[in-house]
Parts: sequence; structure tokens; C-alpha cells
Amino acid sequence: MQKEKSGFALFTGVVLGGLVGALAGVLFAPQPGEKTRKELGRKVVKLKDDGVRAAKDFQNNTVEPAVDNVRKTVDRESAQLRNKVDSEVKNIQSEIKKRTS
Repeated sequence: MQKEKSGFALFTGVVLGGLVGALAGVLFAPQPGEKTRKELGRKVVKLKDDGVRAAKDFQNNTVEPAVDNVRKTVDRESAQLRNKVDSEVKNIQSEIKKRTS
């Protein structure tokens, strides 16, 4: 759970940091508007790419391992339950056989 929080915090930090940096660059840029717009466009593309990369990292490092863990737990528990049910079915069949013989 802690790993999930740190992954989300990283993702949030990357996105917010990029937005703040882009905004500060536009506000304090001593250059013409067209050049500023082009620079802002490049920064937005980089921010988007960084956000996509952070989201993929979050998925690969947090979500997928959690899903794998849940899948393994479900497989293990269902196998144990299946074994218990099979055992009880055999016991019931044996008891029926004894009573009908």
C-alpha cells in the first residue's frame, strides 16, 4: 500500500512540477509571444510525455504487481476450497454408501 502511495505521489509531483515550471516560464519569459507559444507547446508535449511515462511506471511497478498478487491469492484459495469440497463430497458419498448397503 505504501508503494502505491509513493508511486501516485511521484506521478502527481511530476505533473504539478511540470505545470508550475511551464507557467513560470511563460510568465517570466522576456521573449515575443509567438516564440513563447512555441516554447510553451514544446513544454506541454514534454510534460505530456513525462506524465505518460510516469503513469506507465506506476502501472508497471504498482498496479500490475498488485493484480498478480491478487490473482495468485485467488488461485491458491480456490484450490484449497476445491480440495475441501472434493473431500466432503467423498465423505458424503462414503456415508451414503454405508447407509444403503
